[in-house]
Amino acid sequence: AGGVPEYWLIDITINQAEFYQLDQNGKYQQVGLDAQGKYYSKALPGFWLKPNWFWRRNIPDAESVFELVAGEDYAIYLGERSQRAEGL
Repeated sequence: AGGVPEYWLIDITINQAEFYQLDQNGKYQQVGLDAQGKYYSKALPGFWLKPNWFWRRNIPDAESVFELVAGEDYAIYLGERSQRAEGL
């Protein structure tokens, strides 16, 4: 009823992730991963993640994940943030 476009169920105790997206009929459908094990968000265009990151003993640091997921857009963001900080 609230129009939530997707929801995720992630349980690190059993290494399980499920992703659901709202379809055109207003029903949630489970969405699988692609061939590389990535989930692509409907709510956040361009955002993806690999659920197996959650199962790793050494979770990747946020900076590395942002660089991997956002690529050039993240580099542009960092440049703009740096320029704003220099203007303070």
